[in-house]
Amino acid sequence: TPRVQAIGLVAMDHPRVTEAVSALRARGIAVFALMSDFAQGVREAYIGTNNLKVGRTAAWMLTRGVPRESGGELAVFVGGHLWHGHDLREAGFRSYIRRERPDLTLLDAQVNLDNEDLTYEAAVAIMARYRKLRGIYCCGGGRLGVIRAVRDEGRIGQVDVVANELTESTRRALADGIVSLVIDTPVRGICEAMFSQARHAVKTGLGEGS
Repeated sequence: TPRVQAIGLVAMDHPRVTEAVSALRARGIAVFALMSDFAQGVREAYIGTNNLKVGRTAAWMLTRGVPRESGGELAVFVGGHLWHGHDLREAGFRSYIRRERPDLTLLDAQVNLDNEDLTYEAAVAIMARYRKLRGIYCCGGGRLGVIRAVRDEGRIGQVDVVANELTESTRRALADGIVSLVIDTPVRGICEAMFSQARHAVKTGLGEGS
């Protein structure tokens, strides 16, 4: 019996990752994509949130207080284009804006590498260039950079923010009126589902992938 029978992994969606997952699958080891999907058709299952819905929810929240036909811009930060979850969140965000709020301009996605300092610098630059910026959605990491930029630039109440993960910092930003919505990842539920599916895979054998 192999010492490792199942692996839960957070990884980018890249051909090298797919290759590694294929090799593990050939050895009978089930690999589960957690929070952000990868190696579709090879990994055992994806366990996480519906990222399209997450993106649409963020768009709804950022636009709810913006009067229709008032104009303005929205910005989206992604960790990188190889994160499948971030791509889906951006796609959900864009689809909502395209369908429900075509009066607003959605700027090109900003790649922040999930880095707080890069996010801060980019957010400051965007706010300086777009004086009618209405909101910023941070799909992944770097949210503290956005929060700090809005606070430092004195744009509280003008630029709304939607961020991920309820921490002490995002909780404070909610109380300060910088962040209007925090989308928290149900980590415990994801882990429990992963262990349950892993036990099933070990007991009954690998599925066909999806």
